[in-house]
Amino acid sequence: MSGVGDRLASVARAWSRDDLALAPDDRPVFLPWIVAIMTFLAALALAAALSLAGAAGRWTAGLTGSVTVEIAAEAAADPRPPQQRLDAVLAVLRDTPGIAAAAPLAHADIVAMLEPWLGKAAGASDLPLPQLVDVTLEPGAALDIPALAQRLEAAAAGTAVDDHRRWLGGLLRLARLAVALGLVIVVLVGCAASGTVVFATRAGLAAHHDAIELLHLMGARDAYIARQFARLVLWRSAAGALGGLVAGLAAFYGLAGAAEANLAPGAGAAALSGPWLGTGDFLLLALLVIATIAVATLTAWWTVMRALRNMI
Repeated sequence: MSGVGDRLASVARAWSRDDLALAPDDRPVFLPWIVAIMTFLAALALAAALSLAGAAGRWTAGLTGSVTVEIAAEAAADPRPPQQRLDAVLAVLRDTPGIAAAAPLAHADIVAMLEPWLGKAAGASDLPLPQLVDVTLEPGAALDIPALAQRLEAAAAGTAVDDHRRWLGGLLRLARLAVALGLVIVVLVGCAASGTVVFATRAGLAAHHDAIELLHLMGARDAYIARQFARLVLWRSAAGALGGLVAGLAAFYGLAGAAEANLAPGAGAAALSGPWLGTGDFLLLALLVIATIAVATLTAWWTVMRALRNMI
């Protein structure tokens, strides 16, 4: 254990040395700001993509294993009162294997669902509203939706079955596309940040060319010189990445809160319900900061090592 401790102490001392005496006016002072801007954009894009993916997952989990039955308010082929038609549909549903429960939605709930689009007119007494029935399937049940729809139509004309598969599939594709786009933005921002680090490191090498040559004459190795530049970039990129992450999260929560406040209650609740970001999402954002710092540090190391080899 003592050997490992001595080794770690040696590495810490090596990374704390600053024999180049980099002056403040020689350092790439713009580097933290550029890294902060890059991290801000990447964090904002990644947070938005993860939030959309999380919402899609919650919607899918909430609707998987359920179907909705819609009974038209009026049907020329079936002049029976709405309550009798509803009872006939419920009888078919409750006798169907694989269905755990079937509960009609209250009129007030249906009106509340339509208010974001129709306003107060949704509650008008002369507006014919369909009757909706929420059907819960048994776990693992494989329900034949077309056959069920035929039996329900025979029991009460004007009845339709919606198993949510069509729009859920589109929602999941949109969520995957958003995550892929967020990752592409992160990669592009990383490439831009690497280019910035290369430029800043080369500027530092040019500013300290004489000092580097003197260190070479004194027997300093290339890795020793590269380590000092890499240490400088590490601390400056860390400051920029942390600042960019904080700004990105603040912007994300500000935009999400504004969107939720300005959307109609019914529509906004469906789109923005639940936590915007989970624990796993915050871990990914933390990994984004770590990756940004690591890429910047390794880029500086590689740039210095390559330039020093060309100087020899």
